[in-house]
Amino acid sequence: KDYKFGAAKMTNSDLTRIINSDEIQSVLRPKNSVAKLNTLKKNPLKNFGFLVKLNPYAIPARRAEILKSAPGKRKAVAENPEAKKKAQKAKKALKIRRKNFYADILAPVK
Repeated sequence: KDYKFGAAKMTNSDLTRIINSDEIQSVLRPKNSVAKLNTLKKNPLKNFGFLVKLNPYAIPARRAEILKSAPGKRKAVAENPEAKKKAQKAKKALKIRRKNFYADILAPVK
């Protein structure tokens, strides 16, 4: 019953007046106007340019990988007409097998 809350020693207007006073403002550092920009982290596995920046050997490595892979094999099949016909027959047979397999799967449903 007889308890009273303590009164504030200072009001907000007092604080504002003190902060804006010449004595305090002369001691403070100037406001930093330039904000620091955060750079976006790039994934070198998706961004080849960034991978090259981290690892300059990535360019010759990628080139060697491309030269080593399939284009030479594709040329050999394209130049040889017998191999081309054989590949077409195999593709056709596979297509028929797929069609029959799918029909067998759907047979109980119909």
